[in-house]
Amino acid sequence: MKRFKFFVVAAVVACGLIQGGPVAAQASLATYSKEAMDNLVGLLKKAATDGYTMEPNGTSIFGGWLPKGSRQRNEVWIPVLKLLNVDPNKSHRVIAAGDLDTKDLDLRIVDSDGKVVAVDDTVLRDAEVTFRPTRRQDYTIQVRIYDSTDKCICIGAILSKAEPARIVNMPILIPAPTQDDPVVIQGSLQNTDAIDLVRKRPAKVHFIELKAGNRYVIDLTSNTFDTYLRLENGNRTQLASDDDSGIGLNSRIIFDCQADGLYRIIATSYGGGQGGYTLQVANQP
Repeated sequence: MKRFKFFVVAAVVACGLIQGGPVAAQASLATYSKEAMDNLVGLLKKAATDGYTMEPNGTSIFGGWLPKGSRQRNEVWIPVLKLLNVDPNKSHRVIAAGDLDTKDLDLRIVDSDGKVVAVDDTVLRDAEVTFRPTRRQDYTIQVRIYDSTDKCICIGAILSKAEPARIVNMPILIPAPTQDDPVVIQGSLQNTDAIDLVRKRPAKVHFIELKAGNRYVIDLTSNTFDTYLRLENGNRTQLASDDDSGIGLNSRIIFDCQADGLYRIIATSYGGGQGGYTLQVANQP
């Protein structure tokens, strides 16, 4: 991970944090900071158990004052750090905790396109998110106090751990089904598989020749993860997608083919699971 664009401290008003307030409150800054740090310790220990460490030669701790939250659903998300050129060969964990005035601290990660890639909005005075980039890009850490008895000190940390390099999968060519013989493929989805650019999850891509005028029923089933199925044409334009139209958490697409050609069937998961799967393509009379 490249270093950060800016580091947030209590006096940085431009980043949205408010100043410490009266002299008496500033005199208690050490107390508030210790409360927040004490709340952060549990998440630091958990991260260490999970194999995450702070990177050397760079800033790994951030903190500052946050405005009071009043559970009005209009509390502002405040950008506190921008992470530059984040390494996709690592998982990154961001943790944050508030002082004892904090009732609900929320945390999220936003990519360079403005999309939220990870969020923790549980009702706790600390928060934790883990994410792994699909490519090198910048990310912004945002926090908010959703509920508190006063303005609060928030302290956070950024940790990471190395992950296996992603596999560049060769496309899987499968034969076209007939009305008498559906095509059945047994496969396995792993966390190291190439990332589907739409779902942002590991995926396997299957190529198949389909004929105009036919109706195809495409089923993706698994006993180990919640499946997600996508269908694209040869230009990678999505034609259909499905989560749970099959039995249980399995996926089904019914496709009325309008043009002969090579199509892409993408087998992936809804929530990032892995394990064995069965892909079946039937030519429905």
